[in-house]
Amino acid sequence: MIINFLIQKVRRSAFVIANSTDRNPVFACVLVAIFYIGFNALEAMIEQIIFGERFLHWLDPIFAACFIMYAGVVVQWCSVIKTYENKAALRSALASEAVYEASEMKSNKAQFLKENLREGEVYAGIILGNEEPDYHLFLLPGEHTDIQWQSAMDWAKSIGGNLPTQREQSLLFANRKDEFKGSWYWSCETLAKDSSYAWVQGFRSGGQNCCRKNSYGHARAVRRLLVIE
Repeated sequence: MIINFLIQKVRRSAFVIANSTDRNPVFACVLVAIFYIGFNALEAMIEQIIFGERFLHWLDPIFAACFIMYAGVVVQWCSVIKTYENKAALRSALASEAVYEASEMKSNKAQFLKENLREGEVYAGIILGNEEPDYHLFLLPGEHTDIQWQSAMDWAKSIGGNLPTQREQSLLFANRKDEFKGSWYWSCETLAKDSSYAWVQGFRSGGQNCCRKNSYGHARAVRRLLVIE
């Protein structure tokens, strides 16, 4: 317990010296050397008082070794503090860069929407095209209720858009759910196994299913804009 206490005190004092010398190991070692000279002077004075003279004994090399090890601890603290300061500076720089990039992206997005968003439209996000080009998705204004699939397809084209694909409907549910009623909406995709069915998206639970094309459901149209790199 006492040894641990002394070790903590030594490390703490070494930290104070490293910090007070501005983390410069040379200055820190010079300061430790001055302490060693002062310790030797004090030791000589005590010996002079007690024994009437200054003499060398077996403790002198031990004291010297202790001060050398102590100087090593101080130098170690200089390195540790500098490392943490560099990491903090790096984190600060990265944070500043991230803030700048986020601000730049926000500015670019605002400019993009100003140039491309039409009256009444809502921007839904980007669809990754995988092997095909990526594109932006816009939700057009207006909604048709109680409409069959083919009529919904024709209506969407008549207002300058298309019914969304299944992937687009998933994006719309994720990003723009509040733009839809809690019902199911037609997609433009036909069921592969039975062309009399088409895929639909539920905007209450988020599930996708298929319905007969002669059923009556809701419809919203979307517009696509290729991402230009």
